[in-house]
Amino acid sequence: MNLLPVFTEKTREFCLYAGFAGILFAIISTVHVLMAAALINWFVLLLILPNLSAVISFIILANAGRHSFIFLNATLVLFVCYFLVVFYLLKNFVVIYSPSTLLLFVYSLSIVIYGYITDLPGKLRERYVRVKEEEAYWNNKI
Repeated sequence: MNLLPVFTEKTREFCLYAGFAGILFAIISTVHVLMAAALINWFVLLLILPNLSAVISFIILANAGRHSFIFLNATLVLFVCYFLVVFYLLKNFVVIYSPSTLLLFVYSLSIVIYGYITDLPGKLRERYVRVKEEEAYWNNKI
């Protein structure tokens, strides 16, 4: 068994705090969409899909799940698709430049960039493998 720490306390705390902050940003953005932006155009209600995807992604990140960056990348793709559809179909810049939506998009993008720079997806996968190895080891002993 390899006991070298790959997933340190600092990495775990980063996942936890980044996940909680992302959940809060996503909830704020969803409330903003439901309250204010829905009055602008019904098409804006489609923005709930990327917001809910962001909530799920950041919940998985807060739990240090190995699939969190896959979900975060999917969230970013949903945001970009939404921005492009709104820009090309509606030609409505007010819908695109919602402060809470842009804040959530930029925050998600910065977390993904920082995660890949620090190899956080690799550390999460390694943590998952080690936990499974330890469960298998103790499963045969007990």
